[in-house]
Amino acid sequence: VSPGLYALVDYIDEKSVARRVRRDLSEMLDAMPAWKLMKLLKSQLEERPKHDPASESSADMLPLWSKINELLASGRQGDLLEELLSDPAPANPPAKQKRSEKSRKAPSKRAKKPAKNLPNPDPGAFALEAETYATGVSRVYTFGPTFRAENSNTTRHLAEFWMIEPEMAFFRLEDNMDIAEEFIKYLLKQALENCAEDMAFFDARIRPGILDMLRKTADSDFARVTYTEAVAELEKAADRFTFKPYWGCDLQSEHEKFLTEEVYGGPVILTDYPKEIKAFYMKLNDDGKTVRAMDVLVPGLGEIIGGSEREENLDKLTARIRELGLRESDYWWYLDLRRFGSVPHSGFGLGFERLLLYITGMGNIRDVIPYPRAPKLADF
Repeated sequence: VSPGLYALVDYIDEKSVARRVRRDLSEMLDAMPAWKLMKLLKSQLEERPKHDPASESSADMLPLWSKINELLASGRQGDLLEELLSDPAPANPPAKQKRSEKSRKAPSKRAKKPAKNLPNPDPGAFALEAETYATGVSRVYTFGPTFRAENSNTTRHLAEFWMIEPEMAFFRLEDNMDIAEEFIKYLLKQALENCAEDMAFFDARIRPGILDMLRKTADSDFARVTYTEAVAELEKAADRFTFKPYWGCDLQSEHEKFLTEEVYGGPVILTDYPKEIKAFYMKLNDDGKTVRAMDVLVPGLGEIIGGSEREENLDKLTARIRELGLRESDYWWYLDLRRFGSVPHSGFGLGFERLLLYITGMGNIRDVIPYPRAPKLADF
């Protein structure tokens, strides 16, 4: 967290900091073990007098420490960033002290303009390859290791994980949603019925209430809502979120949990996302702005499945590849699946560790895989 949390917070202005930078910092805090975060915060807060001799006294810091403990206890470590940034100034603020040369220069590494938020062109494990098989033999699935190219350093993401990816010919988005819902319900019921002893342990020792939550999900009809409708609901409660929702934003965990736990009171399947935040191979809607994507959200976790109807139109698919600046030659074989005739087809991916995280009630995905590998974590 070099050059230090205090210098970092001192550098960032709450009203003008880029949204992407705030998200990255929040994810960094989310992924940090609680004991390490507490140690870091303690050392940084103790160093504040070195930067500002007139900084708050120990008594003044008690409300902040209380809030820190509350956020850690609830697993909302990422909200610490917002709390620190919004920490009110003392009633009689001291004259601003000149920062040391090190404190002034070090944060400049963060001053770069955030990269444009383009969708990740890499679909994951074998989604593109599976289309070859699906269009040949109708319905297939793959189950194997997947490598995440983006720097998602949170309690819900790994750099290497296992993915279950069905791919089905002659399936439209509606069919895709049906099978995704059936799949989740089947898996939850299998765990509840065949692993009753383990589930009782998780309910008693890991996350009280996990059994009732999973049973409710398994017995629910999943609400089906468009991205546009969901954002409208989020905007009504915008003041409650660290990351303010707007049409075109990539929904955060806090948004997903709010939708499932407060707005709809159960599992939700979101559809028709803006094309700018989704992969190139997703089928374009007639409006030219959204794609036939879907995300399955569940209470207590958020997104658990992501998928889409695939673009079978050669001209539209080629245009999307060019629009995103990808090399058309890299996808010659994928384009050939359309060039010589194709069929409607759809698919989705379920991260196996994400499923285990949901079923067990654990707080960090690194605890449900034997050898976790994440950004800047490759000890094994």
